Amino acid sequence: MTIFYTRGPAESEAFIRTALRLSGMRVPAVLSVNEHGKPYCENGGPFFNLTNTDGLTAVAVGEREMGIDAERDRERRADAVKKRLDPEERNESFPTVWTAKEAYAKFLGVGVFSLLPSLRFHHETLFRDGTPLSVFLRHISLAGCTLCICAAEPEKIAFTELYTS
Repeated sequence: MTIFYTRGPAESEAFIRTALRLSGMRVPAVLSVNEHGKPYCENGGPFFNLTNTDGLTAVAVGEREMGIDAERDRERRADAVKKRLDPEERNESFPTVWTAKEAYAKFLGVGVFSLLPSLRFHHETLFRDGTPLSVFLRHISLAGCTLCICAAEPEKIAFTELYTS
């Protein structure tokens, strides 16, 4: 899997197409999104997932399904955000907890808010309805952000920075 990233905003479809081309994957004529917004290639093709946050845009490209999410490294103290976390999760870093949940939802291709009541993150493990999930989660600090990749199994990850104008 390769993570292509830029330090700032980028136009999503153009960035995805550039990442696919640079990874040597076939660039499809049409990119689509499912009902929850997860991008995919019509008629099969490579797997990819996009994330963007203040100061970072990233696309993961690989041969298997994955989810990726990023959050700026700053602690959010807003009550609205903290209410979405389990009391035990409130002792963990918000970007770490949130990116794990969001990356998992993107891995599944569903909206994170539908899963929030059933997900818990504790000590680098994600639980759904109290059962530990057997997924690969990897947190990485990149460009002042916490990035999380979720996949079915561990993978070697390469990083390529792209410069956009």
